[in-house]
Amino acid sequence: MDTATYNLRDAHKGSTLINSSGAAPLSVQQPCLLLLSRSDPSAEFRLVLANQHKETRGAQDVLCFAIGQDQNTVAALGLGNPHIKVAASGNARDTSYRHCVNDRGLTGTEFWILCDAESGWVALGYGDSPSPGTALLTSRFDAAARPSLGARSCAMVSNWQAPVAVSVRSLGPDAARRCVAGLQTARNKFDIDGNTIPIRGLTAVCELPAAHGLHLVMSRVRDALAAEPALAASHGLLPPDSYHMTVFDIISGAEFEREAQADAAARDADADAALQRVQSAPAPWQQMTAPMQRYTASVALKCERGGVLQSVPWTSFAMRAVCIDERGTSIEMEPWDETVGAAIDAWRERVAACTGQHAAPTVRSVATWKQLKPRGQYRFHMTVAYVICPLGCSVEATEARQRVVAGANALLRSLGPVVVSAPHFVTLPPWPRSTLSRCLERL
Repeated sequence: MDTATYNLRDAHKGSTLINSSGAAPLSVQQPCLLLLSRSDPSAEFRLVLANQHKETRGAQDVLCFAIGQDQNTVAALGLGNPHIKVAASGNARDTSYRHCVNDRGLTGTEFWILCDAESGWVALGYGDSPSPGTALLTSRFDAAARPSLGARSCAMVSNWQAPVAVSVRSLGPDAARRCVAGLQTARNKFDIDGNTIPIRGLTAVCELPAAHGLHLVMSRVRDALAAEPALAASHGLLPPDSYHMTVFDIISGAEFEREAQADAAARDADADAALQRVQSAPAPWQQMTAPMQRYTASVALKCERGGVLQSVPWTSFAMRAVCIDERGTSIEMEPWDETVGAAIDAWRERVAACTGQHAAPTVRSVATWKQLKPRGQYRFHMTVAYVICPLGCSVEATEARQRVVAGANALLRSLGPVVVSAPHFVTLPPWPRSTLSRCLERL
């Protein structure tokens, strides 16, 4: 762990070439994780990453983290010292710049900085323990900018006006890689690049017809998220043909694997016979392990004996799309009326009885859910995307989210009842419904 302390007595106005009272630049490796501490909780300072020790005031090829600007109310990161907020053409914003404003002041003395050239992620946060909850600002550089990002191996610190001592510790590449992994907020569903991570399991969903008005709204929300530079890289976008409302999460992940292995060891002639009857199913079914196939067939057989599968052809639920959530990623749903709500609860209880799983109580009202956020209960929604890396509290991300949410809610206000497709059992990953349906029809 390398450490440097900068005793900044004069007003350097962000200039890098400090006088003899300062410390030498700190050499860092990529990826890098730096812990910073300032002696004065109100003093402005900036850390600059460059490819050599040089004056960076006015330079555009450096990565600058500024803390305490505008009387200690602003933090910022991005290219240039000062930051490049407008591209050279003068009509487009530099998409890497982020800043946040706290009118009460950035009163902390401890901060962390992350720079990862491989993924393109850079971040600034509070405290000395990097986490999604302590991130103030995050930005992702595109593939073209990452080579130059990796070349920045020299860290330098300067103050603005007030004297301040700043200590910088470099924790090294291994700690930085762990930090990148730790910042992921949907790591069981998406990797840091927004690619889906396969998960095995069984669930019951109502698909949203592609011709439905809500499907169009969700597709537009998806496009809006992808078009916002401050949001796009931080979201894992679901494909439009997968839009659905989950009615009952049956089993998935490690629990599914454990139950499948336990079921494989059990002697059950009916389960063996059910498996044999679906052995010739299409290719996706064959991608499951033999224990998973047997367990799935066994669960389906129990549901068939309980009358659940037979009820599907005449089961439908009319829902209301109330609004989009404040993150702009999920459509908040509720049953159209109490009759529909009771029908969904009854269907869920039947599935639970057949599968041996717990049917959590449903919260039918979106307003009630937002007010109470009760643990252990289920709400209805349709997901457009997942946040895979924290956005922090940047003005750029906040304003982008507001645009996405406002646009979505304006479209939702014109929708009437959302009649989803009949509930069907599907496997995770979400293979086509018809694939598993054909399998189960053989039982």
